[in-house]
Amino acid sequence: MKTYTRLLALVLYLTTSACSEEEVPLVGSLEVFWTQQSVGGTPLNQYKVGLFDMSSLANYRFMETEALETKTLAAKVEFTNLNPGNYVVALYALPEYRKVVQVRAGQTTTVILM
Repeated sequence: MKTYTRLLALVLYLTTSACSEEEVPLVGSLEVFWTQQSVGGTPLNQYKVGLFDMSSLANYRFMETEALETKTLAAKVEFTNLNPGNYVVALYALPEYRKVVQVRAGQTTTVILM
């Protein structure tokens, strides 16, 4: 009987101590910084920035309908709750402003477009 009690106590200790540890998040986030006040005289809030799958590089399709997520351009734009992996961040009107970024679980990736 003592052996069973000790075994039960050990099992309870292991299961409750594992629950109290901090869990690592399974998603990451992305911060996009833009260092200029305007693009060719046009204010930032007139542009949109999109988050794209890597396949967008192959077909060069940086349109809003192809984006995984869209935000209005500002000095700082955040994309959150992203699955780990590689993405493309680009301006719709100016696809030459694009970057390939890697998002890692539990981390925030920072990219400066301009």
